[in-house]
Amino acid sequence: MNGSSIQVPFMSSAQRQYVKAFDDFKILSLPYKQGKDMRRRFSMYFVLPNAKNGLPSLIDMMAKESQFLERHAPRIPVDVGEFCIPKFKITFDFDAVHVLDDLGVQFSRAGLGEMVVDPRESPFVSSIIHKCVVDVNEKGTEAAAVTVVMG
Repeated sequence: MNGSSIQVPFMSSAQRQYVKAFDDFKILSLPYKQGKDMRRRFSMYFVLPNAKNGLPSLIDMMAKESQFLERHAPRIPVDVGEFCIPKFKITFDFDAVHVLDDLGVQFSRAGLGEMVVDPRESPFVSSIIHKCVVDVNEKGTEAAAVTVVMG
């Protein structure tokens, strides 16, 4: 974020790609291998703003249009020559108690007494930590998630 350059590993392909350009952005769809259920298809989408600092307005545009992906997803593969995108691994975690508190769920008074053997004990939820990891490279995508409830 300080403007310096770093070396990153890339995955590449010379195959046709599902990519489409619009006035303010371009979108790439990387379909996953089709499973046995022909009615279900999965893809990873990359949406890139054309302007150097255009990400905030692109996010706003996507948030305002509920059918954004359905309307803009490329449907026909095109020749793009040598194609490269960075390999990446994303990790994210947060304490869901704060989100649930904002929604009005009060775990400290949620009637959790039925979950303990001794009714005099008063269970209390102090944190609900959720963590997920997504690792993407030319071999595919691996993902994992865990949720831990702490009292």
